Order: sequence, then structure tokens, then C-alpha cells
Amino acid sequence: MNNYRQECEKRRTNTHGMFIATHGDTESVLSECRNVLSQKTIFLCSLQEFIMLLQRQGDLTALLKRKSQAAILEKNPFLEILL
Repeated sequence: MNNYRQECEKRRTNTHGMFIATHGDTESVLSECRNVLSQKTIFLCSLQEFIMLLQRQGDLTALLKRKSQAAILEKNPFLEILL
């Protein structure tokens, strides 16, 4: 959890970030990411989301835009998109 904070704090203000978890994120990580959203745009992705996107030959750009919008507008760092 502190690694997320340290990584986010050392980035410039106009930098965005995406973290990919292979085994999901804990509630403490989600909470920390919500706190960081007031300073930077970051969002979390699961490996499962990318695998399912590849299997259905989905649009990566659309997925990333939707996740980014959720982080910015809804203050939700982890909108899981499995469809």
C-alpha cells in the first residue's frame, strides 16, 4: 500500500498511472488510491480484464478511457469491466 503512495507522490502532477493486479486489490489499496485521486489520475486494472479483452478482441483504448473517466468523474479507481 505504501508503494502505491510513494510511486504516486514522486510523479509529476500531469502524470497518470495505471496499476495492474494479478490477484486483485485489497480494500486498503483501493482506499489509498481513492485518496490519491484528489492529486493525480490513477486507476487499477485486473489481469482478468486484459485477458477477457484479448479473448473478445475488444478495444483497449475504449477500456482505458472508460476506466480513466470512472477515476476522474466518479472518483472510482477500480471500475471492473469484464464484458
